[in-house]
Amino acid sequence: TEEQAQDFFKAFGANSFVVFKKLLRKSLYYEMTDDGPKRRPLESLAENILSMELFNLTEFASTYDGAAIKRLADDLLEASDVIVLGGRGYGRSIGLFASYLSIMLRHIGVRILPLLANNDNDDGYLSSLNESALVICFGFPRYNKDVLLQLKALKEQGVRIVSITDENNSPYVYIGDYSLILPAHLHKSPVQRKIHTQ
Repeated sequence: TEEQAQDFFKAFGANSFVVFKKLLRKSLYYEMTDDGPKRRPLESLAENILSMELFNLTEFASTYDGAAIKRLADDLLEASDVIVLGGRGYGRSIGLFASYLSIMLRHIGVRILPLLANNDNDDGYLSSLNESALVICFGFPRYNKDVLLQLKALKEQGVRIVSITDENNSPYVYIGDYSLILPAHLHKSPVQRKIHTQ
């Protein structure tokens, strides 16, 4: 219940979920030593982040779906319109991914219509799309209900949807015609890292 959640936060000296998140986030940057908690050195944090990114790449390489990449290439060439969804409502980092993908595709000659603002005008444009269009959408936790409903409406219009998401059980997998899975494990505290490697 909400009351139990508030009691839980108060046990950690937090009066709200936001304050609790800030306290929890700090645990990533400290480690327990014989002299008590100490701030982790920058080298330790950098090593942890790099090891997690290498882990993400290794996992991606082991599950790489060449057929999906080939299908995406074919769809990009055949589509009348290619829309990359990202921006407000999709999360800041996803907006960066969408923007970068748009730049790279435009660089190789694909006509891209990035909808990065995710505003009311976008909805009017999206409702005019048909089965000749291709929508590429990023979907990572925390999954956004409004975005999923927007994609569901596009699918009902017959628009082809490619989801780029983090797991096979992501809701974006069920929305898309097909998906590309990009592992997105984040860096962990020393205790979390120890559990992860056991």
